[in-house]
Amino acid sequence: MTIEEALKTAIEYEARVWTVYVDALKQATNKIGRRVFGILASEEQGHLKYLRNRLEEWEKTGSITVENLRTAIPSREAIDEEYKKLNAQMGDSPKGSEIAMLTSAVVRALCRNRRRSSGARSGRIGCGFGQRILV
Repeated sequence: MTIEEALKTAIEYEARVWTVYVDALKQATNKIGRRVFGILASEEQGHLKYLRNRLEEWEKTGSITVENLRTAIPSREAIDEEYKKLNAQMGDSPKGSEIAMLTSAVVRALCRNRRRSSGARSGRIGCGFGQRILV
């Protein structure tokens, strides 16, 4: 497979993934689901732009410049950190399912990333998830 073929294949794949997220966004019935699928669709749109730019660069120059991709999705480390904080805050109280705890940790990490990028101070913020979350 040539570099051009690889880039075109990656673009086709990312476009299919973007379509899945956009369809899920349209079908989501609650605010959090719409927000999550919106973020994921936006991430895929960024991947598509990046790959299309690399393909154009390859076709014009025969080389590719590697650039860093920005992401709104928190790292595994950030999610783990928020999970530990959440677990410590809850103490011995019933914690519910692990899925609910991980979801809360992801939302908290997203909110922390958003707060850092906007320069907001620590405390309670809405984060655009339709609920107030302690961060």
